[in-house]
Amino acid sequence: IKGVILRVTPYKESGAMINVLTKDQLLSFYARNIYKVDNKNILLTTPLMYAEFTFSDNKEPLVFKEMSPILDTRSYMNNYRKLAAIDFLNEVTIRLFPEDEMPKIYPYLIKTLELIKEEKRIAGLLLTYLAASLKLTGFGLNVDSCVITGSKTNIVGVSYLDGGLVSKQAYRSSRHKLYTPERIQILRAIFKAEPKDLDKISFNKKDIYSVLDDMFIYTYDQTGVRLKSENLIKK
Repeated sequence: IKGVILRVTPYKESGAMINVLTKDQLLSFYARNIYKVDNKNILLTTPLMYAEFTFSDNKEPLVFKEMSPILDTRSYMNNYRKLAAIDFLNEVTIRLFPEDEMPKIYPYLIKTLELIKEEKRIAGLLLTYLAASLKLTGFGLNVDSCVITGSKTNIVGVSYLDGGLVSKQAYRSSRHKLYTPERIQILRAIFKAEPKDLDKISFNKKDIYSVLDDMFIYTYDQTGVRLKSENLIKK
């Protein structure tokens, strides 16, 4: 079974319960002795390791046999920005999605893990991942037209209170946020992006971080989740 390690919970003396996200479900299994230095399965403790997992046939609960890395995220561990990105992706997945809905974000997660090897693209990819997560959990912004008038022209800003873009006609400075055309374009791109589009994400870094600041606030307002990795990403 191919999947990504989302959570490792120490259990008993040197073992752990492992949660692996696959395209279909979140799997759980017990792995013995993985915290012993000489154990070949110590790779199971690597955050967001994308791998192929083998289990014994016809047994419940799952009996783990071995793991073969597909994308070994240990290669990201010696780079601060990539390590912070791994932490962020893991937290967003675990905290924004109920377990039965996590497979929805799986294709975005795999593609993002592949692309963050290019350091200059990390900020845009993380912003897009957050937007995709919000969209898939029912908190996406309306970026097709003005959320108030329905107009598709003269878009000048965004209303995080009303949940979408706003036109010049509807704009109120006391309630809405004025955005540059570039930042409006970013909002449209990140909320409409499919996994296949992620390798096209490329925006000005200053604009990305400005929108990201607003998205952190919007995420908290909508979900009640304040992401602990927020400050790591801002650095």
